[in-house]
Amino acid sequence: MTQGAARNLLPPLPMPTDNAAMEAEPPKRRWYQFSLRTLLIVVTVIAVLFGLLRLANKVIDDGHNAWLRANGLKDYRELKK
Repeated sequence: MTQGAARNLLPPLPMPTDNAAMEAEPPKRRWYQFSLRTLLIVVTVIAVLFGLLRLANKVIDDGHNAWLRANGLKDYRELKK
């Protein structure tokens, strides 16, 4: 052996005719795969729906409080008296 030559410790490469891995069926996916864009769209739609729900709740609360004030009540607990 010459002094400057390195010894190859890797196993030999498979023959070009050895393509059994390419002929095998691809593995079946276990989970539904979706893109990041789809995830961002879904999160945005859910956030908008929650925002609309909160807005509707605030409108109802404001109307309820206005009705209480119009009838001379400060709080809903005064209705029970």
